Amino acid sequence: MVSAGLRAQTPAPEEFYPAKLLVISVGPPYSYKFDIGGEGYVGTSDSHLRLTEGSQVKIKVSSGTIYVVDEDGRVQRMKLALQYLGPPPPPPQKK
Repeated sequence: MVSAGLRAQTPAPEEFYPAKLLVISVGPPYSYKFDIGGEGYVGTSDSHLRLTEGSQVKIKVSSGTIYVVDEDGRVQRMKLALQYLGPPPPPPQKK
């Protein structure tokens, strides 16, 4: 039996920030690139999330995790893969 105190808590709605979802890369893992006013984050997920490239979303970054509110209003979790300042890094070159 798992105690409720040991489960990861979903952040409160007021902790989320508006962000633009710049790019979704098809996976798995799926990669999602977000921008919050020049600060960028890339998150990865083994499953496809209900998000639309180019849309405004709400995210919260905490302890190596990105929480994002999907198109159904549900909070989804993904692994924080990269954080950067300035324009997003270019996609990797295929050789």
